[in-house]
Amino acid sequence: MEDIRGEPETAVGQLRSVSKTTPGIIVAWASDAQLAGMAQAVDETGAILINASGSLASMAKEDRIVRLTPNAEHRAKAMAALLAKDGIEHLIVLYRDSETADELHKTVKRYFAGRVTAVAGSEHLDEMARGPVEKALAKTAADKVAMFVIGPNEPRRLLDALTPDSPLLAVRWYGDESIAKDERLIATQAVAPRAAQVRFTCPTYSLEGFGLFLPQVQSLGYLLKTDSDAPVLTLAINAYDALWLAARAYERAGVDASPEELWEKLTNQANHVYGLGGPTFLDVNGDRLFCAYTFYTVAQEGTQYCWKPTALYRHAAFLSGIIALD
Repeated sequence: MEDIRGEPETAVGQLRSVSKTTPGIIVAWASDAQLAGMAQAVDETGAILINASGSLASMAKEDRIVRLTPNAEHRAKAMAALLAKDGIEHLIVLYRDSETADELHKTVKRYFAGRVTAVAGSEHLDEMARGPVEKALAKTAADKVAMFVIGPNEPRRLLDALTPDSPLLAVRWYGDESIAKDERLIATQAVAPRAAQVRFTCPTYSLEGFGLFLPQVQSLGYLLKTDSDAPVLTLAINAYDALWLAARAYERAGVDASPEELWEKLTNQANHVYGLGGPTFLDVNGDRLFCAYTFYTVAQEGTQYCWKPTALYRHAAFLSGIIALD
């Protein structure tokens, strides 16, 4: 077991080092940024990588990388489906300039049937967004206009900086997976009431959409319960399933099998078994084929603020689409 420390360079170095001493299947919990660097090392070393996380659509390639977090294309479809259900006609996407945020914006735009206005910059995003929001409100009812704020920190910064009469507080807000269920947002006294006011809603890849597997997840949570009462993370369940997939591949191919033989056995097993986190079936790029998301909305309950599950999205052969919870 190696610590990749959240840094792309460290992740690549550790992968190369492990591949020299133990070639074969490597299980990782790497971010999109780390995975981008690790992909070349996978090609060069002949390793096979099963990653518990990482979802950028641009990383979906026919290589020897399995991603057990679904391709972000699915998340974009889920977001577009929720926007349609909520009656949103004009979406203003707000984000700091970055390749990752720009890709997410373009992916959502591809699936959202309404109008999309992008506002990207490096600072003063609240001022930059004011004009587009006011123009949208001049033509469209407030309940049909929404902001999609990308990034783990931007929503909190914006909500804290806005004046009470800001037009940005007159529309619905959505966020991306990076800030879903962020406890800091609902714990900040100046931010939480505003987040509830705009009904700030974010998706997160989760297992609730596959109700069949909830008893397993709840049982695991009970067995692994810690003093902090922290829930078992979906990505931790992915890592658990990744280890089992690797073990099953080795069982059938043998520890001395070639990368090609291991890959064939690994993908075959993934497409014929169900993990603790649901179906592990893969698409042609080695990404998880079926997936589910839970949408959480900031709400006030008594004197406290919380992330309340308000909708599910499931993408599967037998059912796809939004399931409303509220």
